[in-house]
Amino acid sequence: MTPPTLSRRAVAAEFLRRQWLDRPRGRRLTARTLPEFVSQACGLQIDSVNVLDRAHHLTLWSRFGEYDRKQLERLTYRKRVLFEYLSHVACFVATRDLPLHKAMMDDCPARFDARHKGWRKKHAEIIAAVQQAVTERGPLGNADFERPKHMGKGAGWWSWKPATHALDYLWKAGRIGIHSRVNFHKRFASMARVLPAFADTAAMPLEQAMRERLLRSLSAMGAASGDDLAKYWTWPGWKAPAQRATLKALLNEGLVLEVGVEGDKRPWYARAEDVPGLERAH
Repeated sequence: MTPPTLSRRAVAAEFLRRQWLDRPRGRRLTARTLPEFVSQACGLQIDSVNVLDRAHHLTLWSRFGEYDRKQLERLTYRKRVLFEYLSHVACFVATRDLPLHKAMMDDCPARFDARHKGWRKKHAEIIAAVQQAVTERGPLGNADFERPKHMGKGAGWWSWKPATHALDYLWKAGRIGIHSRVNFHKRFASMARVLPAFADTAAMPLEQAMRERLLRSLSAMGAASGDDLAKYWTWPGWKAPAQRATLKALLNEGLVLEVGVEGDKRPWYARAEDVPGLERAH
C-alpha cells in the first residue's frame, strides 16, 4: 500500500497546532491548561541562559501571553501540577505523567552503570551521605555541600565536586527531587516532600514507557521524520537500533503509519488516528 502524501503546509499547520502556537498568546494559563500543554508537548524546557528572559518564560508567553509568574510558581512548586525532571533536556514535566517518568527513574542506575562503570560503587558512601543530608535537612542546594580543597575551582562535568555528581544522580534516579529554586539555583528535598504521591505511584513497565515516549513524541509533532523522533525527546539516551525496533513494532501493530511529505523523499510517520486529519488539512 502506497503511503499517503501530505502537503508541507498541512504538516506545518498541524505542528503549530500541536505545539499550541495556532492561537499565539490566545489562551489563559490555569491549573488545567498548564499541565495539559506541558504533557502534550512532552516537557517545558528549563534553560539557565537568560537574555530576553529564561526559556520557559518565553515559551509560556508565546502560548499564554502575559501571565502571573507568582501563579506559575504556586502551580509548580506548591500545587505541584508540574515537577522538574528530564525529557528533551532539563524540563518541567506534568505530574500526571509520573508513571512514565518513574520508569526512566527506575532504569537510571542500570544506565549509569553502563555509561560510568564502577562509578556508583566507588562513590557509594558520598551518594548515601548526600541522600541522607537532603532527606533530613532539605531543601538543600549544591552550595550546601563542600568542595574538596584539592580539586580547585575547575569547570565542566568531570570537575564537579563529588556531591554535585551525587545530587545529579540521585535526582535522575528519583531518589530526591527539586523542591524549589532560589535565584534559579536548585534546592533538593526528598521525593516524599516534592511529590507526596510518589511512593504510591507505580512505574510504567520500561518497554511500555519507551513505546509511550515515541507515541507521545509523534502526538506532539503531528507528523515526524525519523530524525525528528530521535531529537525530540532525547533523555534518557536511546540507541538508534532500539528506537527503530520500537517504531517498527508500532508500525506492524498499525498504531503508527508511514506517510510521505511533498518535496521530501524520506519516510515520515504519524499516529494512525492522526492521519485522516492530516490528509484533510491544507
